[in-house]
Amino acid sequence: MQVTTPFNYYLFDREIEVDNLRFFAFEPALRLKYEVNNNIKFLTTSRLEREFGSLRSYFPNTIIINYRELERYNRKFQNNSVLKSKVSLQYENIFNSLFGSLSYSYSINNSNLIYADDYFTNGGLITSTSFNSNNNIKHNISSRISKRFTRMWLISLNGHCFTNTFQRQVNNQMLDIENKSKELIIETNFNPNPSMDVNFYLRNSFNKSFVFSQLNRKVTQLSYKTDVSYSRNHHQINIKGEYFNTYPQIVHSIFFVDVSWKYDLNKQAFIMIVLDNILDRSVYQTSTTDGFTALGNSFELRPFQVYLTTTFTL
Repeated sequence: MQVTTPFNYYLFDREIEVDNLRFFAFEPALRLKYEVNNNIKFLTTSRLEREFGSLRSYFPNTIIINYRELERYNRKFQNNSVLKSKVSLQYENIFNSLFGSLSYSYSINNSNLIYADDYFTNGGLITSTSFNSNNNIKHNISSRISKRFTRMWLISLNGHCFTNTFQRQVNNQMLDIENKSKELIIETNFNPNPSMDVNFYLRNSFNKSFVFSQLNRKVTQLSYKTDVSYSRNHHQINIKGEYFNTYPQIVHSIFFVDVSWKYDLNKQAFIMIVLDNILDRSVYQTSTTDGFTALGNSFELRPFQVYLTTTFTL
């Protein structure tokens, strides 16, 4: 068991303002670790701390974030009291190559300021703050299990379940927002022989947002990646494939393939030929949601290209 009981003194002194902050804060922390046996461990942590936002929010300026977004703060100090707690159970068995963990975390952020967003028909956004006490509550459950079946094959499963409830002022209307997300990740590594290595990564993400307990938007994202490498003598061949899909769809599913060949001349020099974006994809687009907005991103990609790389030491 470890307990810390710090008293911290905070001083924020701005020459241009009179509403400066000077105060003591008690920010204790507790950590417990209990080893049930050689395989099972129980961990829990809890701490109370203060957060004060970004430094740029303390000045009377309008800041350009990007071509369509401005930040305009009221020069008031953001003073948040945050309670964070986490409980986890860990299992390790090196004899049967089985490892696992299960954890739950909870945090509540009590803030003296609330964020306000003003959206315009041209897509512009001005973010500001106003005095209004509010809470931001987060719950997160995560689990992981990995198993090595043989010397050649390792597989890992990861799962996450996340919930976030908060308030936000949007176009002069106060909204009660709740975001829920679930995520499943599968990773596997296969080594049939010392010369070959195969990796596969699968990620499925399911996101829902609610405004006043009513479903506002649902976004599902799929991401699959595979990487195969083969080495023999002085040669190494690597093949990478990636698949992306988002629902509701912005574009059709996207698939990428890259291939490279590397030849080691000696210990200090090699040459490599890379075939990048073999399927000649021209655009990559994604979609996200944060409760009251839906944001789409589009990236233009370089066309299919071939290039040669060489490295040597004199």
